[in-house]
Amino acid sequence: MIRIIILLSLILMPSVAYSQPSISFNELKYDFGVISQDEKAGHIFEFTNNGDKDLIIEKVTAS
Repeated sequence: MIRIIILLSLILMPSVAYSQPSISFNELKYDFGVISQDEKAGHIFEFTNNGDKDLIIEKVTAS
């Protein structure tokens, strides 16, 4: 019985070690065109976590 448990843990261990989040975006950039200085602008970027672990976003910056 112990041999079976050890064998199963060795088989399943690599799949746990390689599981990770994977992000994909519907679009990578957006052109706002010409915007006056007083005008507010915004855009929503949609994304999906294709991985098998939780995706944690810790920092977002604009360019």
